[in-house]
Formats: sequence, structure tokens, C-alpha cells
Amino acid sequence: MGVIRGGSTHNFLQNVKREDLQRAWWRVQRSSESKAFQPTALDGIEDVKRSNGLFAFISEEKNLQQAVLHDCSLSISGGIDMRSFAIAVPK
Repeated sequence: MGVIRGGSTHNFLQNVKREDLQRAWWRVQRSSESKAFQPTALDGIEDVKRSNGLFAFISEEKNLQQAVLHDCSLSISGGIDMRSFAIAVPK
């Protein structure tokens, strides 16, 4: 799993109190450094496409919806909290 380094999702997950989202943050932290902390959403989405289903990217839902509109090989999981974060995964 990965997030944008220093982005709103990164900051949110770093401080979240919900156990399920704490587990997601734990998984991000244990991913390889190059994938876990992406410079941009576009980089994260590209890693999802190249991962053969082994990588998911967590970002603001609006960023991921835009990517899915332009690439039918991607799918997003619904919002993961009230801030409209979502997860991009290969279909």
C-alpha cells in the first residue's frame, strides 16, 4: 500500500484512531520505501497498474475517480472515511 508522501492521506493515516485504518497505515509503513511514499498521485496510480495486483494506493477519492475514468484497468474501493479517501487497485 502507498500514499503521497506528506499529503493529506499520509497525515490522516499517521494520526488516525480507528483500528482498521491503523492497520492500513501499518501496511503502508511496511511496504518498500519506494512504493509506500509516492511523490504524486500519478506515480502511485502507475505503480498500481504495474503491480499485478500486489499494490494498492490510498488517496483522496476525487484523484482516484479521475484515474479510473481514463483507465478501465483500474478500480476504486469506496470511501474509507468521511474525508472521502479511497483505495485504487487493479481490476
